Amino acid sequence: GVAGANGTSATAIAEKNRVIVNDGTISVDVRGGYVLYGAANGAATSNSVTVSGGTIGGNAYGGYVAGSGTATGNSVTVSGGTIGGDVYGAYTGSGTAADNIVNLYGGTVIGTIHGGVGTTVSGNTLNVWSAGLTAGNIADIQYLNFYLPAAITANTNVLSLTTTGTTDLTGTTVTAYLRGDSDITVGSTVNLLHETSGGTLTSCASTAVKAYEGVSLTYSGAIAVSGSDLVLTLTSSGGTASSSGTSDNPSTSSSTSGGTTVII
Repeated sequence: GVAGANGTSATAIAEKNRVIVNDGTISVDVRGGYVLYGAANGAATSNSVTVSGGTIGGNAYGGYVAGSGTATGNSVTVSGGTIGGDVYGAYTGSGTAADNIVNLYGGTVIGTIHGGVGTTVSGNTLNVWSAGLTAGNIADIQYLNFYLPAAITANTNVLSLTTTGTTDLTGTTVTAYLRGDSDITVGSTVNLLHETSGGTLTSCASTAVKAYEGVSLTYSGAIAVSGSDLVLTLTSSGGTASSSGTSDNPSTSSSTSGGTTVII
C-alpha cells in the first residue's frame, strides 16, 4: 500500500506523517502512518490522510497498527474523489484506538466510515461538514457531529447510507450544529442519516442541537430514529447563543508538523 511512513519493529512509532491524494488512481490501501508489527510499545499517532480527488481502490487509514499498539489522534479528511473501500480514522489490531477523526466534506465513500477500531475505543469522531453526501455505512464512532450549512432546507438528506445491514449508533453521541444564519425554520425536519437500500438504524446514546458560526441564536430540537432516517426536528430558535457550538471532540485534524509527507 501507500503510506506516509512504515514502522517495522515491535516498538516502532509512526507520528505526524501525511498522505495527500489530489488526483490519479491508487489500487491499494492508503495509510498516513503504518506500524507493521506494533507490540504494546508501538504506536501510530497524529498521522493523516487527505483526499480531495482521484480514486483509492482500497481502504484509507489515518493511522494503522497491525498488532497491539495504540492508535491515537489520527485523521482522514475527504473532500472529493472516490474511496472504493472503507475509511478508518485509525485501526489497531488489538490495542487502543482513541481520539481519531474522520472529516467528511464531499467525495464518495463506497465502504464503511469507521472512527476508530481497536480492542478499546474512546473519543473517535465523524464530523460531517456538508449535505447530500453518500457512504456505504458508518461504524465505530463515539461522536457523530453534523455541521449543517446555512442553506440547509427541510427534508434534506445530509448523509445517505447504501448498506443493507445495520447502522449501529448504540454508543454514539449525535450532535447537530446549526449556523446562526441558517435558513431552516422552526418545525422543519432534516434527515441527518438516510438509509437508501433497506438498512436499519439503532437508537443513539444521546443527542444535542447547538449553534455555531456567526451565532446569534440558540436552537432547540430533537434527534431520533424514524423509519429509515435519523431525523432532526427543529422545535425552537431565539435569544442569544450561550455556547460557541464547538464539538464534544472539536479538533478536525491531527497535529502534523514534522513527519513525512507524501503527495499524490
